[in-house]
This record gives sequence, structure tokens and C-alpha cells, in this order.
Amino acid sequence: MKKKPRVAVFFGGTDANRDLSYSTGLWLANSMPRETYDVTPVHVTNKGNWQVPLGALPRQGDVTQVVGKLFEAVPARSPAKAIERLFARDIDALWSVVRGRGGDDGAMAQFGETLKIPVISSPAETCVLTGNKQACAGAIRNIALGPITATVGQNEEAAEVGESLRNQMAAPLFVKPVNAEGSAGVYRVEVFGELEGAIRGAQRHGDVLIQEVRAGTEVSVSVYEDAGGIHALPPTAIVPTRAAFFDSLAKRRAGRVEMKTLDSLESRLAQEVQAVAREIFEALNCRGIVTIDMVVRDDGIEVLEVNTVPTMNAHSPLYHQLRSSGVYPARFVDSIVRRAMS
Repeated sequence: MKKKPRVAVFFGGTDANRDLSYSTGLWLANSMPRETYDVTPVHVTNKGNWQVPLGALPRQGDVTQVVGKLFEAVPARSPAKAIERLFARDIDALWSVVRGRGGDDGAMAQFGETLKIPVISSPAETCVLTGNKQACAGAIRNIALGPITATVGQNEEAAEVGESLRNQMAAPLFVKPVNAEGSAGVYRVEVFGELEGAIRGAQRHGDVLIQEVRAGTEVSVSVYEDAGGIHALPPTAIVPTRAAFFDSLAKRRAGRVEMKTLDSLESRLAQEVQAVAREIFEALNCRGIVTIDMVVRDDGIEVLEVNTVPTMNAHSPLYHQLRSSGVYPARFVDSIVRRAMS
């Protein structure tokens, strides 16, 4: 019998959003057609150690409980020691959905590239660029608008910064870490009196980006590459209900925002945001799956973030887009793996 390709899926990590990474890893493990691939889940613990099972996941059925039991039995080892266990058998492809340090900072992509293993994600240099929101905005300024922004160093005095911005920017404002993902450390400031506290909160994660919030519809577009080229799924309009924006809790709980397929609201607008998303994907040399967050305003399309390691769970725009477009997750994932391995 022909040996099935072995795909190692890394998830977890030391970042505050490790739970989103974990749920994304489970979604991938369940969605990847295991009659075609041997799937080895690799859990990166909150201390940065690796849990590497020796075997592959079963071919059929939901593997959520199987994965949990595997990691109850598999010891956590430092990456230097776990790597021998990982390569006890050949790896044909590596897919990392680790967030933060060692993940969407490009480290895992660099790991695969160094070992000449096909990586099912964007290259390391792309991850580094998109991980810095300010640098990414500069790189795509010829493709789409960006919000009015200001940057604040991690050690700058929040009170002085807040006062200096009063005459430069207009509330409401988003205050967010330059390098964090998944809405970690993000604040929406309605009045300037709240700005100082928000800056201090975001500074716990590093340097800070302050963005003006202007009226418009928040839209998420998922772009992927397979053997047929670069494609964009139907865009999702994110409408706040109980949350002021698509905040950290909304990424984990249902009911805080409503997701609507933009195609059903206005097909021409959907085509425009899809075209912008595909152009950004190509310009930044993205690979695998990328989500691009935008705001559609009367005067144009404004790009907020480019996420090279998107969340894939029941509360994510990508999940909504696949369901609304009738795309089977197994077929979707298979096409992306095949492209990376070709």
C-alpha cells in the first residue's frame, strides 16, 4: 500500500490566545481527510514545551476526545528533546496554527523552511510583516486605505500621550498592541478620559497602536490558495449585538455579534472587498489561509488587519463563510494541503 502523507499540526502555545489556537487545531484535525493523510497533532503547552504522540489520529469520527486522551498520556518535553520524537517518522507537511511567540511571528514557518518541509502557511517574512500592524499598513497603502493611526512606545507615559492626541485624533478610538492577535489587549475608547487607562492596558503587551474608529461595516474576508489559484470566500459582515466590536469574548462565545454573508446584502460590494483581499494576499506573498479584516465606508474600503493564522472554530468568520457557501471543510482543507505539498 502507498504510504499516506504525514501532516503534523501544531497548536496551543504560550500566547493569551492559546485557547483559540487549540480549538483551531482541533477543527483542523477533525476536518482534514484522515483517509488521505496521517495526522499527528502536536500540542505546544503554555510553557512552550511540546507533546508529540508517536502515532496518527484514527481515520474516522470526531477526534476531540481522542486528542484530549492522547495529551493526558504523552509527556511534555522541551522542543530540543521532543524533536527526535517528532521525526521518528518522516513528516511530509507542517501546519502550525500556534498564536503569538513561536507561531504567527513566523518562527514555525522558519522551522519548516529550514528543514525543507512544506509549510501550510505564509512564509516567515510575511508573518513578521503582518504581525506588526503598522508595518503591514504601510506595505499595502497602495492597495487600500488604512485608518488614521498613532503609535505609542511600551514605556511612554500614557497620560502625556493621551493629552497630546486630543488635537490630533477624534474619538472613538481603538487602542491595541502593535503585535498581539485575537483582540488580546484591545480597547475601544469612546471618550478621551478613557484613553490613558486603555494605553496602559495595551502597553502590557508591548508597543501600542491607536486607530480612529470611523463609521462603516466591519467585514472579514478569508483568502486561500490551492492548485487552481487564489480564491476569496464570501465576505462576512460582523454586526455587533451585545458587544461593541468583535472583541475577545465574541471570538469565544456565541451571541455577542451577528455574522451576515455580504454577498446576500450587496453582491457588487462583496466582489470589491474580495478583489482587494486577493490583491493583498498576493502582494504580501501570503500562503495557506489568511483572513483580512476591513471596514467598508462610503468613501472606500479600509483595511484593519491581515491575519496569517486565523481562528477556525464555530465562532469564527471562516467557519461562517464555509457554511454559507456550502464548501465542505474536508475538501477545503485537502485542497490547501495539496497545494502546499505540490
